[in-house]
Amino acid sequence: MIAAIAHYGRERMEKFSPYEQVDSSDPPILILHGSRDKVVPLWQTEDLSSRYEEVGLSPQYEIVKDKGHTFYLSQETVDRAIRFFRNELLTD
Repeated sequence: MIAAIAHYGRERMEKFSPYEQVDSSDPPILILHGSRDKVVPLWQTEDLSSRYEEVGLSPQYEIVKDKGHTFYLSQETVDRAIRFFRNELLTD
């Protein structure tokens, strides 16, 4: 991130930062983060989750054990995601 800021500039990087885009009108969000992710540090995902809470939203956040940045979901995690979509995003 520091190299990207140095190359593109802080203002440009912040414009595209998910953290900076969080708004109280955002829809519900489910955040899944692999415990072995080497691309996105865990603290960034924790900060993003906290940012949603700061604007009055309740993100659902889960650390997926022993997974990296990209991963196949276990049936348990797939079921959780389906419940999230049904409960939080589907409308009548």
